[in-house]
Amino acid sequence: MMIYMPYLIAGLLTVLLFVGLVTIHATRRGLPAGVHRLSSVLVAAAGVFGFAIPYVYDRQIGYLYFMVLKPRPIAVSPYEAIVMQFTVGLLINLVVFLLYIGYTRRASFESASTDR
Repeated sequence: MMIYMPYLIAGLLTVLLFVGLVTIHATRRGLPAGVHRLSSVLVAAAGVFGFAIPYVYDRQIGYLYFMVLKPRPIAVSPYEAIVMQFTVGLLINLVVFLLYIGYTRRASFESASTDR
């Protein structure tokens, strides 16, 4: 369990980074306070789940990485598995953040087009 401590700390810092980006984006776009809080909470929850999913499905992701993508590893260290899990968590967080950006842009575009 001690080997996963850097993974958990890096995951927490990454989630805080994405929540900070959502806060900055929502403030600059002038989104209502309710939407701002809801967006931050949803991105934070998705970020936590994004880092929990690779931890829970460690064997399946490990099989995909070590047997399909990298079939003949020369040497496998436990840190390589942690980096792989962190990368999956980071990609999940990035997708959630991009979905948030796309949604806020689309919602702003639709509200602007209905005002005409």
